[in-house]
Amino acid sequence: MKFPWLYDLVSAFRGLSRRDLLCRRMKVRNSGRYLKLSKHIKGKGNLLEIGSGSMIHGLKIHVVGNNNRLILGSNCSVGPHCSFWIEGNNCTIRIGAGTTFTHTVHLCAQEEGMSILVGEDCMFANRITVRTSDSHPIYDLKSGLRINPPRSVEIGRHVWIAPGAKIFKGASVGANSIIGSDAVVTGVIPENSLAVGAPCRVVKQEVSWSREGLY
Repeated sequence: MKFPWLYDLVSAFRGLSRRDLLCRRMKVRNSGRYLKLSKHIKGKGNLLEIGSGSMIHGLKIHVVGNNNRLILGSNCSVGPHCSFWIEGNNCTIRIGAGTTFTHTVHLCAQEEGMSILVGEDCMFANRITVRTSDSHPIYDLKSGLRINPPRSVEIGRHVWIAPGAKIFKGASVGANSIIGSDAVVTGVIPENSLAVGAPCRVVKQEVSWSREGLY
């Protein structure tokens, strides 16, 4: 084919292909049911993998760098105005099976070797940000050394993240926990915890939650 990148782009938009699609910048493995996405890719050796039964209703994928991985598990749902960004080399965004994003969720794995790992059956509401970096360096004036290195983020299985939450570099959220609206998470939240506030703090432990609607 004269323009292989064009076939890759059209197939990703329509969700038509069930085989590997290989282009110069990104390899796409699509087993999703419905795909509506846009891609900006700069680099080589990158992989986008969309699991069986997943549905994407409007996702912007931005990858700048080499040998990065963006893996969406089976039966996930991504609502409109979401964006998954990778800037750096050897970075990973991995979303577990059955995880859902309502709308306007931004994940950014930035700087060398960073990762955002999300477990199965998580529920992201809207206007949520998850980042591994501050995007710009901060230096100590006396030593000249950088004082804000990046750190990976990990979110366990069956975590509910409420609207407006921000989960920053180095954060770790344990399985079955709930992160309240507009919370700012920078540290470790234990399993089965309800955590709220900015900075986020645990207000109750030994809790769980379900997806059933209260209406």
